[in-house]
Amino acid sequence: FGFKKSFGQNFLKDSNKNIVLIEKDNCGEGASSKNTGKLAFMQELIYHKLEKNYSKSIADLYLKSQIEAIDLVIDIINKNNIECNLFKQDGYVFINNDSDKDKLDKEYSFYKRNKINCDIINELPIRFNINGGIRIKKCSYSFNPYKYLVKIKDILKNSVQIYENTRAVVVDR
Repeated sequence: FGFKKSFGQNFLKDSNKNIVLIEKDNCGEGASSKNTGKLAFMQELIYHKLEKNYSKSIADLYLKSQIEAIDLVIDIINKNNIECNLFKQDGYVFINNDSDKDKLDKEYSFYKRNKINCDIINELPIRFNINGGIRIKKCSYSFNPYKYLVKIKDILKNSVQIYENTRAVVVDR
């Protein structure tokens, strides 16, 4: 029962369906609880690749889906008063090789075309050498995923059957 499963269960809980969650371990104690808890639409220099390999509209659609997914998580946190140390921060993508400057420029152009508040940087706010980057202002969030998942489990427990430390071997309808 990690971050991805928590979304599905949260939406299905009010569906008048018999929802069962089977988790081979304890809910919220897997990889999702041990990560940095970052919500960001930047994933390396991906958007210019989507434009090149597919189209501008596909890249735009992917960006929109990422922003909507972040908004969805924030909405769940706010509506359910989940105390998970949520805070908004700048996001960064950067390069380590001068040979990637063209890719960085294309990514920057993509962000600007999509009215993303960003700027070109030559250094990060931490001690880590880069050959260039983009700072996207107040676009990402950090939070404690374990606190989030514990609260989601608590919210779901009255409407979803949760079986922890269980493996599904056979499923009959």
